[in-house]
Amino acid sequence: FISAAAFHASVLRAEELTYVDLIIQPDHWRQALTAAETEIRRAVQYGVRPDELAREISDDEATLRTAVDGAATRRTSDRSDQFAKSRSDDDVVTSPAEELALFEEVAKKLTAPEASAALRDAFKGGGPLVLAEAPAPLDGGEAAIRKVFQAAANAPVKAETAETRVDWPYQSFGRPGRVVDRDDITDLDTVFVRFDNGVRLTVKRTKFREDQVLVRVRFGDGREGENPTVQHVTWAQSALIEGGFGKITVDDAERALAGQVYGASVGTGDDAFALGGETRASDLETQLQVLAAYISDPGWRPEAFKRLKDYAPSLEAQLASTDSGVLSRDLAGLLHAGDERWTFPTSAQIEGETLDQLKRDMSPAMQSGPIEVVIIGDVTVDKAIEAVANTLGALPKRADPPPPGMPTYDAHFPRPTSQPVVDGHNGRADQGIAFIAWPTNGFFADVSAARANELLARVLQLRLTDVLRLGEGVTYSPVATQDASQVFPHWGYISAQMEAPPDKLAGFFADVDKIAADLRAHPISADELERAREPALEQLEKARATNQYWLDRLSGAQRDPRLLDAVRSAEAGLERLSATDLQHAAQSYLRDAAAWRLEIKPEPGAH
Repeated sequence: FISAAAFHASVLRAEELTYVDLIIQPDHWRQALTAAETEIRRAVQYGVRPDELAREISDDEATLRTAVDGAATRRTSDRSDQFAKSRSDDDVVTSPAEELALFEEVAKKLTAPEASAALRDAFKGGGPLVLAEAPAPLDGGEAAIRKVFQAAANAPVKAETAETRVDWPYQSFGRPGRVVDRDDITDLDTVFVRFDNGVRLTVKRTKFREDQVLVRVRFGDGREGENPTVQHVTWAQSALIEGGFGKITVDDAERALAGQVYGASVGTGDDAFALGGETRASDLETQLQVLAAYISDPGWRPEAFKRLKDYAPSLEAQLASTDSGVLSRDLAGLLHAGDERWTFPTSAQIEGETLDQLKRDMSPAMQSGPIEVVIIGDVTVDKAIEAVANTLGALPKRADPPPPGMPTYDAHFPRPTSQPVVDGHNGRADQGIAFIAWPTNGFFADVSAARANELLARVLQLRLTDVLRLGEGVTYSPVATQDASQVFPHWGYISAQMEAPPDKLAGFFADVDKIAADLRAHPISADELERAREPALEQLEKARATNQYWLDRLSGAQRDPRLLDAVRSAEAGLERLSATDLQHAAQSYLRDAAAWRLEIKPEPGAH
């Protein structure tokens, strides 16, 4: 399987539906269908084991208790959505405490035989209906599907043996780290800590969400240290997570840590790789044990890499089937002039890549590269320091991060285009995207200019909406945005795009050229400036009341103090911008001769 899941739901309050959803490679459909039918019958025939039931109850209860702990700081937008949905569904809104009480009332009485009976009831009724969707007809067609299903249904099944107890083996990483330096950034309520093994910790205690703690572990130097002429296997980086640990699989880890709240994700940034998770204060040390185990003893199991590799062709087909999918697949590589660090790999590249190549991409940074831990949320500084000291602070000595400056490998914007670059999708014939971008600069090359570009992009969006949507009725999705790298000193852009039928795309470029020319020639009005500035300030104010904002803004700040100054000056920097500043930005960057253009159109024969 690429993925497999089971669901039970009420459909429009008209019927109860149970279904098993499989995503597979087309040439594996026989094995997948056989396995699904077999496991359904095994579950129905032999029921739920007490250990399985106990694990599910423990996990659900932990989730509900976390919601109770954070009830007082729920986001207003989330609550309003809940009330609106309850009205349309004719439902009753319950509080997290009520939901936990209802759950506990059921769970304390629930037995494995009762859960087994409920499972059997879920698979009663009409059916089964077997639905197969594939990019090409399956070999043998409907008759073959019926034959494979019937053969599986006629085969006997045996009960599974009870799972043995699994203990979490990563509770000690050696002598706890010793704090050798501590710096209090009082105006930002942030603390910088350095341990004797070189690991750095940034902590900010907040009360935005009760009992929510976000953790990020940054290691290595990310894209800036990768060769731009070599396709890297970081597209399969989640194989690190799915591959589990050296001493235990990821499935057994979930069993061993049942009832505890933790997360595990991995990503590649411009200046670091990153592991992340969300937890609560009482489980912070468990969360850090999990991330430290991934750093110090990854499992690198080949089946995890194979599953992702097998999924890649299906993902490629999905992305190619819509204009927006092609844009998400290709734009980053195109805007970096074909730099392999951002390009989506070809089918041939995916086919030729191996787990060993992924390990070579990531292992050196995991074994000896610099480590920075960022912890944001409802936890004391002392508790955060203690948890890191016992885990990542206890690892062997790490290298110091290099000072900020010129990356090992720089990033470059593509050359201007007199005619749009054309990319193709194989979806609907009436779908297309026009995209235009003008190169700017890195954020720290000129912070004031970067903020002017942010407002200039918002003005461009307002103008596009007026001209395209309200004036011409061409599209309901004109978008303008800007980006300025905080890592690559000369890379940034302002962009505009719209989705529309292919015969409307050329008109978009003509309209954008007129808008850009007017922004260069004339300062915008005071009213238009405020229409751009006020939403930017409101968005900033809302973001600063979230843990995620501070996790993003403080990541890397020990290495590069300019990030702290950027946080401090963000609001004032937007407020002081004038119409003249935006006109100067337009004159500097929104030049026709500098523009790079892209059209995404249907391939010949699209339906």
